[in-house]
Amino acid sequence: NNTFRVTATPDSRQVSFASTEVIDFGRSLGGSSNNITVGTAVSDASMSFVGPAIPVTSISYDITTGIATVGTGITAHGLLAGSKVKLAGAGQTVYNGSFIVQENVGLTTFTVNLGVSTVSAPTLSGTVFGFPGGYTSNDGAISADDEKIGSRMSSFFVGITTTLSAGITSTSSSISISDATASGLNIGDYIMVNDEMMRIKNTSINSVFRGVFGTKSTNHVSGTQIKKVRVVPVESRRNSLIRAANQTFEYVGFGQGNYSVALPEKQTKVLSTEDRKLGQTQKRGGGQNFYTGLNDVGEYFIGNKVIKGTTGEEEIFDAPITTVTGEEHDVSKTEIDALKVTGGANKDVLSEFNGPSVFTNKVTSTSSDGIEAVSLQLQGDGKVARKITVGIATPSVGGAAGDVVLTTKPSESGYAGWVFTTQNTWRKFGLVSKDEDLVVVSADKIGIGTTNPTQELDVNGSVNISGVLTATSYGNVNAGIVTGTEFFGDGSGLTGVIGIGSGIVVQDSGSVAGTASTINFGDFLSVQFTTGITTVVGSASTENIRTNTNATFLQNVNVSGTSTMGGDIIVGSGVTISPDGDIFAT
Repeated sequence: NNTFRVTATPDSRQVSFASTEVIDFGRSLGGSSNNITVGTAVSDASMSFVGPAIPVTSISYDITTGIATVGTGITAHGLLAGSKVKLAGAGQTVYNGSFIVQENVGLTTFTVNLGVSTVSAPTLSGTVFGFPGGYTSNDGAISADDEKIGSRMSSFFVGITTTLSAGITSTSSSISISDATASGLNIGDYIMVNDEMMRIKNTSINSVFRGVFGTKSTNHVSGTQIKKVRVVPVESRRNSLIRAANQTFEYVGFGQGNYSVALPEKQTKVLSTEDRKLGQTQKRGGGQNFYTGLNDVGEYFIGNKVIKGTTGEEEIFDAPITTVTGEEHDVSKTEIDALKVTGGANKDVLSEFNGPSVFTNKVTSTSSDGIEAVSLQLQGDGKVARKITVGIATPSVGGAAGDVVLTTKPSESGYAGWVFTTQNTWRKFGLVSKDEDLVVVSADKIGIGTTNPTQELDVNGSVNISGVLTATSYGNVNAGIVTGTEFFGDGSGLTGVIGIGSGIVVQDSGSVAGTASTINFGDFLSVQFTTGITTVVGSASTENIRTNTNATFLQNVNVSGTSTMGGDIIVGSGVTISPDGDIFAT
């Protein structure tokens, strides 16, 4: 009904312990009260050994949070979060009682919840010990991944504890135990190290089986407590099922899987795969004996076939392997090494995989039909695979950036499908040519040098055209400077041009050229007008038409105003009029 510290062992059948605690057994014990002081003889009482007492050297109590940190000096306490511990012997009532370990802070430190208080934390006094919970209600929610073996399992303690003298990794089978030879441990003993159960597998006590009985193999630091526990062997059997032509043994136990062995208390040898196969003794004579059996590691034997329960692999042993004359065959191959599915006589029998399959090497299909799948997941060098599939319309469900959906109806001048972008949107991609040999595509808008085109063709930069630029539908040309070696055509189709009459506006650096600007033309500039020049207007006190060299007029010049000549005027070949008014005639 309680936990106490043994103070002496007078003989092999007695233990001594001192206590002033009073326990209510809830029933009459032959006296006037239901209570009995510990130490009084009770004829039907039982006692069990739950573990070593843990000396407590310090308690640091935070009254605001209620958490107390318990120190055990240099002694490894061996408790885990969720374990129940009883603190006894303190001179302060608040420190005595049973508590749940909140956190395993270190090898010699753990925390418990004493509850919040308005009174200052008292100073620890007395000879204080912590007692492991033993057969009591421990804490901690168990799951399929974590059964809380170390804190919730009530193991049979057999009186031997020690520590790791060096840390051990989760994959190592070597172990360093303090005072291994003097610890009392032997080959075959089971030991608990935190949440992991191990089994010693050699006489030197330095090698163990890891993760025994389904416990998880994890790392353990130097100084971790090791506790020997007693395991009770349990074997389950069922009657043999005798059939008309065979006998079936169905048995779960250690070894070969038949009745030749039982679960031993100490296993001195690790059976190899060949040992397990040799254990399946078979005799044939005057008929066939068919045998099935399940061994301790979940391997199911059916005649010459073994099915591994953990992986589902099948292996045939000691049986002929089918070969084809003329074909080379590796006799060491079994159905595990190579798998061939014929597909029936017409090669049309379907094989089905209802679970995930992993191929660690190249997969080759020589069929002209290729490989058919709903979708492909391609990872390459990326951390996340990208999905490639086929769809009939723009996808409505998001994906990962790089996912591709190919359209079921690609058309000429259309697109190949949709791709999911880093902007979390589906966008069309893959222009389809309209010509068999040439790349002729059609697009709604094309942007060059810009990611946001506003027109059908939006160019942000220079354009170099080495051929002919043809516009079949006339419109405005909005530009700054247009440079070309030739502009071809009579301009009859030009409309909306701001200029002189029906002519062309000549601009200088984007501004309309006026009298203040000088426009230089090459030799033999020919300007043709259908109705002549109607009006040439210049600024006041300036020349309307001026030439620095000779000007030749092939037709009549009609002057309605005053004309001023700076040099001689020659009329025909015989009349000359000088600037000062003289007329010379021949």
